[in-house]
Amino acid sequence: MLTWILPLLWTAAYFALLHDRRRPARCAAVGAALPALWPLLAPLTGDMAPGPHWYDTTAALLAWLPALALCAAHHRDAPPARLPAGSPGLVFLAGCVVTGASVVLLPAAADAVWAPATCFAVGALGWLLWHARRTDRTSPGAALALTALGLLVLAVRIAALYPWLHVPGAGTLRGGGLGQTAALVLLTTALAVTAGRDLVRR
Repeated sequence: MLTWILPLLWTAAYFALLHDRRRPARCAAVGAALPALWPLLAPLTGDMAPGPHWYDTTAALLAWLPALALCAAHHRDAPPARLPAGSPGLVFLAGCVVTGASVVLLPAAADAVWAPATCFAVGALGWLLWHARRTDRTSPGAALALTALGLLVLAVRIAALYPWLHVPGAGTLRGGGLGQTAALVLLTTALAVTAGRDLVRR
């Protein structure tokens, strides 16, 4: 039950952070990341067969690295968090619409990574277009953070897709996953190039 409930704390962490409630944001992020540890600890209790669980490992990294980064970055003396455009509610609603629509429009290709990877792809593309229209210099921190997140999402996407590569009858899921992987590679590369250019300009 907790493995379904605790991840909802990411929503609480998001709104708490953007309302400058840093301690509740940190606690909520850590609580939301806790279920990602269970698949890694289950073999120690005998509830899961031991072996290389690549998807579980990458999923745990995707949960815990952002949580730890949030805890490290938003300390007492850090500036308030802010969004480049839009209110927190509208951005959150847009993310929900994108993740839900990605499953509804192509349900045969959906797996555990499909919706979050689609949301990242749309968000990264939107950020790149927004960044390209800006004429003033911007900090490379956002591009670097998005690049790191893109690498994590790409690793989880590959780990989730690999077991399906040779499964008969999984052509739609395999094709959708490969197309999404290609999109993530292109977007993450574009983000890395953007971050490099911003660093050089500084």
